[in-house]
Amino acid sequence: MGKVVIDMSMSLDGYIAAPNDRPGQGLGEDGMRLHNRIGLTGANLDQQYLAAGLVDEIRIHLVNVLLGGGRRLFDVLPHRIELEQTSVYDTPGVAHLEYRVVR
Repeated sequence: MGKVVIDMSMSLDGYIAAPNDRPGQGLGEDGMRLHNRIGLTGANLDQQYLAAGLVDEIRIHLVNVLLGGGRRLFDVLPHRIELEQTSVYDTPGVAHLEYRVVR
């Protein structure tokens, strides 16, 4: 059986899309600078999978930018979710964080 993985780029202040995301500009103004990879996509879908207890791993690629607004990945969660850190490494401009969801 496969794993369900959230794999998302995020700004240092927690945003996965820049301000003014809308149809035709889904990542907001200049939001593409965050995303060069992504598993499950979109905050709403990720939050639904977390709420249903279906996520096995979370991989966050923390990009060295502060957007100051936009759409947050973990803005709405139904309850506290425990994580176990499994990996941390960096590449130029990005810190890569990996967690296992504790059940």
